[in-house]
Amino acid sequence: MKEVILLTGVLMKSSQSNTKKHNIKLISKFFTFLAFLFVYIYIAGIFCYISYQAINSLILFNKQEIFLNICFIGIFGFTIFQAIFTSLNVLFFSKDLEVLLPLPIKPYKIIMAKFNCLVISQYLMYSVTALPILFMYGYLLKLGALYYIYTVLILLLFPIIPIVVISLLLTIIMKFTNIIKNKETVQYITVFFTIALVFFVQFLGNLQNENITNEELANKLLEVNSSVEKYFTFLPNIESTVKTLNNYETTEGLKNFSIFILETGVSYLVISLITSKFYIKTVNSIMNNGTKTKRKLLIDRVYKKEKIYKSYIIKEIRTLVRNPIFFMQCVVPTFLLPLVFLFPVIASMKNQGGELQVLIEYLNMYINSPVALIVIIEILCLFYIFNFATITSISRDGKDAKVIKYIPIDFNKQLTYKTIIGIGLNTFPLIYIIVILKIVLRVNNLLVLYIAILGSLINIFNNFLLIIIDLKNPKIDWMAEYAVVKQNLNMFYQMIIIVTQMGILIFALTIKNINICFITLSIIFTILIILIKKYTNKNKQKLFEKIY
Repeated sequence: MKEVILLTGVLMKSSQSNTKKHNIKLISKFFTFLAFLFVYIYIAGIFCYISYQAINSLILFNKQEIFLNICFIGIFGFTIFQAIFTSLNVLFFSKDLEVLLPLPIKPYKIIMAKFNCLVISQYLMYSVTALPILFMYGYLLKLGALYYIYTVLILLLFPIIPIVVISLLLTIIMKFTNIIKNKETVQYITVFFTIALVFFVQFLGNLQNENITNEELANKLLEVNSSVEKYFTFLPNIESTVKTLNNYETTEGLKNFSIFILETGVSYLVISLITSKFYIKTVNSIMNNGTKTKRKLLIDRVYKKEKIYKSYIIKEIRTLVRNPIFFMQCVVPTFLLPLVFLFPVIASMKNQGGELQVLIEYLNMYINSPVALIVIIEILCLFYIFNFATITSISRDGKDAKVIKYIPIDFNKQLTYKTIIGIGLNTFPLIYIIVILKIVLRVNNLLVLYIAILGSLINIFNNFLLIIIDLKNPKIDWMAEYAVVKQNLNMFYQMIIIVTQMGILIFALTIKNINICFITLSIIFTILIILIKKYTNKNKQKLFEKIY
């Protein structure tokens, strides 16, 4: 077991950047901490609010205990969903396999270490979602300290069973299925499955968008619980978990907690041994044959002459599109998330025409003031946070990033070409908002023009700044593609910059005339764009120092 723990530590460290910790300044650590804290409070706050409403509704009918049933079946389902994506990359498509397989390490130890990495990766999600929900339950019901101790211990062990079961099933599928052995095929299937699932959930959410009372919410939860309890026979670890927390002060709770530990331990050991029987041969098969394809070499296409900027931008686009993980993480959120947020709002207002008319009239009151301009720009900036194309433009190249130091193209031009993709992707939320302003809210053309110009200037400035951040702190030594975004702290720096920018923009409300406000902000961002380009041109050699 000691070898498994050591191997787990090595795998976890290898997934992190090789940037030396002492090179990170204290102020950078401080801002990173603030970024984590902000994101944690924001997401945890949302889940706390939802659980607060649900628990209070159930308390009115003395049915609060069913909340735990629904909660843990939801956690179980979400863990399975996460495991499908992460286990494919960690188990079968990770670069560390090339190092691990030749080593004299028994297969079951490799599997256990991989399982441990998958379980540990779930803890961050649990700390933001499951932990606040269960703590809110304990707070509202005024439960004792032992409840919280059980909760923490349960969440540490809970992801093990869904992860090992899904990993076993995927290993068997990969063993006996040929098409799924191709990395790109697998990843594209998961990408489109995710997109379809998001729209399906959005569709269900809009079937009933009216406000419901506490009684109606409680009845809905009771209906859900009656369906959930049917699955307890097939998911015994959930039943023992719920009984532990419902009886935390009695021996019944201790008994069920012991059963939960036994179920988890046995499942972990047995499934690890079974999976190890298939794993090594499956991985070897994938590495040797999974990506071999016969392609006819088209000389005309290979040597076709193109302009430098066009070839460079096409190369960046192909890197994003051809790699499903990069496509899912950097491209999909930019055009999908604005739709996810905006569609239910518009659908809700259209179903209740009176509310839409009130909103139009309210907006018309401020149509000639900076309020409308700043509010819409703030919403646009919020959507810009989800664009990770530029902040990962250097990191995506991995160890091949050093090639850009040797090709005969000016560094400053290369930086501009790399930001084109991010700037282009940010036009999607800008177009969405303009369409809504014109078609749904029917605002005047002048405001639409101001939004388009100012939004574009902010878009350009942000992307020019974000690529500098990626140059200053590139994550080029990654073992799997998903680590470029999921394990990259630059995402938080991006969030801090845009959120800070949104806060500063609020001060523009002190300008009472919308024309002066627009002109002032446009001049400021134009100057910032010029200054940042001068900075990159002057320091282009220094900026590329961390690419090795």
